[in-house]
Amino acid sequence: MKNLLIVEYDLSETGGGETVAVKLANEFSRFKDSNTYLLSICTKTSKIPYEIDDNVKLVLWKTCNKKVLSTILLNTKRFNRFLNEKKISLVIFIGCVSSLLAMFIKNRGLRIISCDHSGLINQWSNKKTVLCKWIQARYCDHLIVLNERIKEEFERKFKCAGGKIVVIPNWFEKPTVDYKYEIDSKRIVSVGRLSKEKGYGLLLKAADIVYKSCPEWKWDIYGDGPMRRELEKKINERSLNHFLSLKGNVKNAADLLPGYAMLVLTSYREAMPLVILEAKSRKLPVISFDIRTGPAEMICNGTDGYLIEPFHVKQMAEKIIFLIKNSEKRIQMSCKAGENLEEFSKEQVLLSWKKLLESI
Repeated sequence: MKNLLIVEYDLSETGGGETVAVKLANEFSRFKDSNTYLLSICTKTSKIPYEIDDNVKLVLWKTCNKKVLSTILLNTKRFNRFLNEKKISLVIFIGCVSSLLAMFIKNRGLRIISCDHSGLINQWSNKKTVLCKWIQARYCDHLIVLNERIKEEFERKFKCAGGKIVVIPNWFEKPTVDYKYEIDSKRIVSVGRLSKEKGYGLLLKAADIVYKSCPEWKWDIYGDGPMRRELEKKINERSLNHFLSLKGNVKNAADLLPGYAMLVLTSYREAMPLVILEAKSRKLPVISFDIRTGPAEMICNGTDGYLIEPFHVKQMAEKIIFLIKNSEKRIQMSCKAGENLEEFSKEQVLLSWKKLLESI
C-alpha cells in the first residue's frame, strides 16, 4: 500500500493551484493500492471552499508567518515528522511555494513531483519567483508543466535533464448536458481571482468603452481577492455600477456560464486558464489577450474566439462590441467552441498521470 501526499500552501484560498490539488487528491484517493493525504501548510481559516472526498485524509496546519519563507522554515521539522509517521513514499507539491519544503526533506529515498502552474518566462523579471522556481526544479524528480512552451522554457533556462520536465495539462470537467447557446443573452462574464496579474485594471478600461456603446448589456465578474475594495472604488468612480458587477466566489462557477454571451480574459499572465475550456465546452466564444502561454493553446483566433494583441485595451473593446452587434458571428463561434477539447479531458489527463506514477 503506497502512501501519497499532495501539498498545497493554503487550501483556504481560492485559485487554480488549490483547485488542482483537490482534484488530484480526490481522484488519487480512488486508487485501490494507495492512501492519499492532502496537506495545507498555512491554512488561514478552517473553512475550505472545496468539496473533498471522504477517502482523502485532509490535514490542515495553521503555522503561518507574514513571510512565506518563514512559514516554510517553521514547518520543516514538522513536515519531516509527518512524512515518517505516515510512511509517505511519494510527495506531490502544487506550486513553487510549497515546493520549497523539498529542500529540507531528509528521506532522500522519497520520490518528489512538483507541479508548476504559472509558467517561467512570463515571471522572469521577478527574481524571487525565478529563484523559487529554480529550487522547485532542482529538488524534484519530475516537474509537471502545462504545455510544451513552458517545458522548453524550463529546459533552456535551468538546463534540466531530459525527461525531468513532463507536460500534463489540467483537466476540465465535461458538462453532463449538451448546452445550447443563449443567443438572446446580453451578459458578458469574466472569472478569476481579484489580483493584479488578472489585469482587472485593463478590464475596467475596456468596460468603459463597451458600456458607452452598449449600455443595455451587463458584465459580471466571479472571483474574490486582494483587489476587491480597489475595484469596487474604481467601478463607482467610473459610474459603471449598473454595468459591471463583482459577484464574489461561487461554487462551480462553470455551471453559470451557459447564461452568458461570451467570456473575456484580460490577464497579464496565465499558464493554462481552465475557465477557457469550461466556457468553450458550454459553447461560449472567448476573447483574451494573446499572452505568452495559455490562451493561444486553447483559442483558435477568429474561429471560436479572438486573441487580442497583449494589453491593447481599445482592440479588446472593439472585438467585444463587434460580437455584441454581430449575433451571427457569435453563433458561428459557438458552434466551433466545443471542438478540440479531448486532450484536456479528465480521462486523457488521468491516463498521463497514471503512466507517470507507474514509472516511478
